[in-house]
Amino acid sequence: MSASGDAPFPSENRFFALTPDPFCVLGAASGIEEPNAAFARLFGANGTLLERLHPDERAATERTLVRTAANGSAELLTRVRQSDGQYQSWAWSLVHDPQSDRILALGRRPTQNPPVSEAGTLLETLLEALPDAVNFKDAQGRWLLANKAMLRAFRLEGIDYRGKKDSELTPASPFFAEAFDYCERTDEDCWRSGNVTLAEENIPQPDGPPLIFESYKVPLFNPDGSRKGLVVIGHDVTERRRLEEERAQLLVREQRAVAEAQFARTLNELKNTFVNSVSHELRTPLTSIQGYAEFLLDELAGPLNTEQRDYVLHLERGAKRLGRLIDDLLDFARLEAGTFALRRQPTALAPIARDVLESLLPQAKEARVTLASAIGDDLPELDIDAQRVEQVLANLLSNAIKFSPADKTVTLRLARRDGRIRCEVEDRGVGIAPEDVPKLFQRFSQLREGAQKGRGTGLGLSIAKSIVEAHGGAIGLESTLGQGSRFWFELPITNAEG
Repeated sequence: MSASGDAPFPSENRFFALTPDPFCVLGAASGIEEPNAAFARLFGANGTLLERLHPDERAATERTLVRTAANGSAELLTRVRQSDGQYQSWAWSLVHDPQSDRILALGRRPTQNPPVSEAGTLLETLLEALPDAVNFKDAQGRWLLANKAMLRAFRLEGIDYRGKKDSELTPASPFFAEAFDYCERTDEDCWRSGNVTLAEENIPQPDGPPLIFESYKVPLFNPDGSRKGLVVIGHDVTERRRLEEERAQLLVREQRAVAEAQFARTLNELKNTFVNSVSHELRTPLTSIQGYAEFLLDELAGPLNTEQRDYVLHLERGAKRLGRLIDDLLDFARLEAGTFALRRQPTALAPIARDVLESLLPQAKEARVTLASAIGDDLPELDIDAQRVEQVLANLLSNAIKFSPADKTVTLRLARRDGRIRCEVEDRGVGIAPEDVPKLFQRFSQLREGAQKGRGTGLGLSIAKSIVEAHGGAIGLESTLGQGSRFWFELPITNAEG
């Protein structure tokens, strides 16, 4: 038999050669034989009918051909790829010729259905408009149609994916081998369950974090219960999962911060209680030591020789130093507890400054440091707590003496400036490195030079800062390594002047 549409037909088939409807004889394996002109024009004259059918209808067509051979005839509605590459729906009347064991196939267009190409175009347009990843698979799990979102997730753009299972797509996109394997397994689970399933699928990406999809899988079945296909709809929840993870981490951090803050408060309360208790417990015996030292110096217990007097003087100085440390600890405890308060009243600052200078003369003499002052004559009274401001002056001057080399001068200046009284304490010591400046006013902070000069609490400057700021003032310093430092503080002039 010739494959040409112009070839002669057996006399019993000559009618079919003239009909405008497509006709052919189907031989073994649905091979096309004796196609008429209409069939050749529409579908071509070579090959098999099955290879021209839409992939998801080939298996059903094969079964229909088998039934036709057994029963003698059958009707078939299927989509056929025409010569222009478009699929169209065609209805076929099939008759089995027992003498030649071949099937005569006569096609006609079903007028009640729209062209398959038009319906397919509408379906593809709809799928591409969806933000979700969508995929249709046949009964064997082969990909039939997927939108761009699905292809993009697996990096299959430009790949011929149709008619291939997930595992068969691995060579084209090997990075996703594990993901493809997982998809096949969850597809099988869905078919076995017979119900719509929801699975979370993590699809790794070669250039970023994995994509996370909530994949709904809908199994489709034929009336006889056999598998027909599978619809996969993947909703990208990557961003939602990222936000949920961030919220969870933020919650953990907040809970940790709350726990740490609570622990810090508890620890701080214990520390304040301990400091307050110890300071008060030390105060009583220290007062006794200072009292008895004064009795000895006044020679109430008898005359002292020069060596004995020196011993008692050392004892008295040590007791006073310990007294200042206890005062610092008590002030710190009050500041931490929020019970620190000022007892303000109109006070002249100049006399306080002179008194502090005079009280520190013994310390300066022992250190061989000269004390100088430049106190203005026009200084008004200030609304201050005199005892606290005296404490600030004593701390700054005592530090300046301690850090000054022998035969140097420490200078105290008081002057009026822009509605404030400015106090400066300048020394000619080693100076302070710029990186150490921020540490000076921190609690329990002590520079290495300070530790070498004499042990302290590291609270003096911190307390001084709190006192000055409680008065509405400011405190700071200027220092140059190798030349010395100038500590200063300013207090506002208030109505106390009037």
